[in-house]
Amino acid sequence: MRTARISRPGGGAQLLVALALAGCAALGPGPLVQQQDEGLVAANLARVAVVPFASALRDEAGGSAGADAAAEIASALSEGLAGAGLDVVTPSDVAAAFAARGRPAPSSDPVAAAGAAQELGATAVVLGRVTRFRERVGSAAGATVAASVAFEVFVHEAPSGRRLWAGRFDETQPALSANVARARQFPGGGTRWLTAAEVARWGAGEAARAIAARPAEPAP
Repeated sequence: MRTARISRPGGGAQLLVALALAGCAALGPGPLVQQQDEGLVAANLARVAVVPFASALRDEAGGSAGADAAAEIASALSEGLAGAGLDVVTPSDVAAAFAARGRPAPSSDPVAAAGAAQELGATAVVLGRVTRFRERVGSAAGATVAASVAFEVFVHEAPSGRRLWAGRFDETQPALSANVARARQFPGGGTRWLTAAEVARWGAGEAARAIAARPAEPAP
């Protein structure tokens, strides 16, 4: 059966018209489709340890796509937090600290992770889980399947393990012709098809900005 080809994100006069229309359109919501603020404030972020992310993806026998995707997103989030001016213990440093103790980093145990993070001088620990990482089929100029990524991020207090914040990213790149406002929110402004890694790094950067932009004190 012949596969329908997704419209190219942009090109020529069609792109110019679309961009002109987009200038009049209100942008949709940001890429973090869900946030739960449970009391995270700037004081919690004096030093943040990012634990290697978990993966809910099913790999082929012997494959490592899930682990690679989790590492990509955790690393990008760590870089985003550091770029926002926070003192960050990177996922690789967290993993090395646990390896020195002869055990893997507790990617799905916030209490254990937060307790260990305190030993690294951290006041908060970030955990995450990748639930979808679908690569585009095609090229930047045209694709039959768009990249699609979903992951969850959690911030916990150290050493108590109390959850302070949670966010979820869930995005599939739309064609510019299908949704101008949404397409323009993606890196490149909808002019090209992104790889899954590019979508993931964009989402991780948005999550980092949301975490770093915390008030000095809890809201009354």
